[in-house]
Amino acid sequence: VLEITTTNRSSYIDASPLAYLGNGQVILLDLVFDRNEAAPGNHLGVHALWQSQGKEVDYQAQILLVAPTGEKISVFDVPIGATHHISEWKSGEVVRDQYTLRIPADCPAGEYEWHLLVTDASGGYLGEYRTEKRLIVTTLDRDFTVPHNMQRSDVTFGEAITLIGYQLETDTYRPGDALEMTLVWQSQDETHISYHVFVHLLNSSGTLISQSDGEPNRWTRPTTGWIPSEVVIDPHTLELAVDIPAGMYSLWVGLYDQETGERLVNQTYPDGTVPLGIFEVIAE
Repeated sequence: VLEITTTNRSSYIDASPLAYLGNGQVILLDLVFDRNEAAPGNHLGVHALWQSQGKEVDYQAQILLVAPTGEKISVFDVPIGATHHISEWKSGEVVRDQYTLRIPADCPAGEYEWHLLVTDASGGYLGEYRTEKRLIVTTLDRDFTVPHNMQRSDVTFGEAITLIGYQLETDTYRPGDALEMTLVWQSQDETHISYHVFVHLLNSSGTLISQSDGEPNRWTRPTTGWIPSEVVIDPHTLELAVDIPAGMYSLWVGLYDQETGERLVNQTYPDGTVPLGIFEVIAE
């Protein structure tokens, strides 16, 4: 997955070339990766600084994640001049591009190299720069076993993620308590969107009283890193105010795209909000 931000036309007069590419028609002045360690599914930012030699060309680039064996683990097609096309550059003009790449969810743990290729419009090879930067992909502790001690939900959001069920310590609480609950998810397919989980606590009138919101498993297991059939345990804590009135309350859960706010939906729950259960707050 590739995200492109606006091209920055800058002046880096003193920058020394890293490589002359595209038959010398485009110069790579800088290539920076914002992290050297990531887990499968994580995003990382890339900064590329280019300079034109002044001829009208139609070149493109690829950033490659390469294993020590030479195997290409992932290929990211990136533009040279995302919003200021290379064919429009003036001689000597310096342009900065910024990209966001995602490490594949099934990428094995290990150390990898970064390569950058330049091609013509038809994909013809026009040069390569091999960086000295390395990326260490860490190991994920994956689980494929569905726990038995839970309340079943079996609701699939979209086509990629199923809420198998949840675990709630008790169905009775007091003001000031911390409500500890655990959601159990299972991946049906890989997704390039990092969905956030929301858990809402509502009173009998439907008013939001407390909530938990963020990436699964306390921000450690983004959905972009899940692989099919994987089971992900996702704990949440909701604080009950010390002055919360006694009464019956309900829990609701869902998933949404943090970039757009759009929720994943289900045919039974078209608003993307699934009821989990009802519990009681009793007076002190």
